[in-house]
Amino acid sequence: MSGSSAVVTLGEEAKQPRKNIKKALLISFLITGVVFVLTSYSLTVGWGVSKMPTFFQSSVPGLIVTDKFIGLPFTILLFVFIINSLFAGSLAPLNTSSRMIFSMSRDGLGPSIFSKVHPIHKTPYVAIIIIAAVSYIVSLAAGILIGPKDGFLYLVTASSAALFIGHILSNFGLGITYKKLKEFKVLTHAIIPAVATIILSIAMFYSFVPPAYPVDYAIITAIVFIIISAIAIVIYARKHPSQIHKAGMADKQVQDQINKNE
Repeated sequence: MSGSSAVVTLGEEAKQPRKNIKKALLISFLITGVVFVLTSYSLTVGWGVSKMPTFFQSSVPGLIVTDKFIGLPFTILLFVFIINSLFAGSLAPLNTSSRMIFSMSRDGLGPSIFSKVHPIHKTPYVAIIIIAAVSYIVSLAAGILIGPKDGFLYLVTASSAALFIGHILSNFGLGITYKKLKEFKVLTHAIIPAVATIILSIAMFYSFVPPAYPVDYAIITAIVFIIISAIAIVIYARKHPSQIHKAGMADKQVQDQINKNE
C-alpha cells in the first residue's frame, strides 16, 4: 500500500494538482481497498478458514490457491503481476523520498545538489539517482548478509514499521499545524486522525507481535532510525533556528504559483 499516498509528493509535477491529485488519491485508495478485501476473502475461502494458521507459514499461499482452483497458466500470470507489484511498490517510496529530499534541499536543509532539476523532464533527477543507488546497495547488502528471503523480509518490515510510525506522527502533527494556522476543525484535524491512529496501532500490533526473526531486528532498526532522526532534527534546529523557520517557504512559493495558475 506504499503507493496509495505517494501521489501527493508529485503535486508540483502534475497538471491541475488540486483537482488531479485529489482524484488520484480517491481512486487509488478505492482500488486498493477493493482489491485487498476481495483478495483476502478469496484466499481465506480457498485455503480454508480452519486451516488459516498454516496459511501464514507458507511463503507463496496465493500462488498455491490459484494453482489449485484455476490452474498453472493463470498462476504464472499472477506471478508476473506479483513481480510488477513488487516493482511498483518499490517505485512509489522512491518517488516519495526523492521528492522529500529535493524539497528539503531547496529549503536549505540539505546538500544543494539534491535540488537540481532535469532541464527537460523537470524532475529531481539527482535525488532520484542517489536514492535509487543507496536503496540498491542496502538491498544487496541485506541479501548477501542474511540471505535473499530474510533480507527481503527484514527490509520490508523495517520500512513498513517506519511507514506506520510516520503516519501516526503525521496524524499528531496535523492538528498542531492547523491550530497554528488558526484553521483547526475538530472532526477533520482531531477525531479522524485519532481514529486513524488507533487503527494503525492495532494493525502494527497484529503485524509485528509476536516478533520473530528477522522481524524483531527490523522493528528495532526502524525505531532506532526514527529516534536518531528526531535527535538530529532537534540538534539542527537549535544550531540553525533561522533555517528551520525558512523551511517550507520554497514550497509556499510553488503553491502560490499553482493557485495563481488554477
